[in-house]
Amino acid sequence: MTDWTSGYVADIGYTYGYYGELNPLRVKLAFLNAGLVAPEFGAACELGFGQGMSANLHAAASVTSWHGTDFNPSQAGFAQELAATAGSGARLFDEAFADFANRADLPDFDYIGLHGIWSWISDDNRAVIVDFIRRKLKVGGVL
Repeated sequence: MTDWTSGYVADIGYTYGYYGELNPLRVKLAFLNAGLVAPEFGAACELGFGQGMSANLHAAASVTSWHGTDFNPSQAGFAQELAATAGSGARLFDEAFADFANRADLPDFDYIGLHGIWSWISDDNRAVIVDFIRRKLKVGGVL
């Protein structure tokens, strides 16, 4: 029998925090401080969104189209319910990275964010994410 979690701790829920570091407006500020022109963020993606607080807040407070996935079913369910209740328009999925990365209905992204997941996922999942970024991050996009 295969372990569906691939070593991911799925029986402990992630926090309900907001992570400002994922806010594309902070990216724009960094670009401005460096004297650079920031790209427009029409489509954004958060990989491993936890409870979905940041993705939903960003989606509700901007015109950016937000997408994302989280492997933990209870977290993804909460994030989806929050999106529906808030009317944020965020398209949030309960899929493994490999399944999400192969979706045909995803746009190319101006922004892809990850908060903390890199340190606790498998090497196989890291490879999936690198491939996803290579294929789906627009030229001039921000990671």
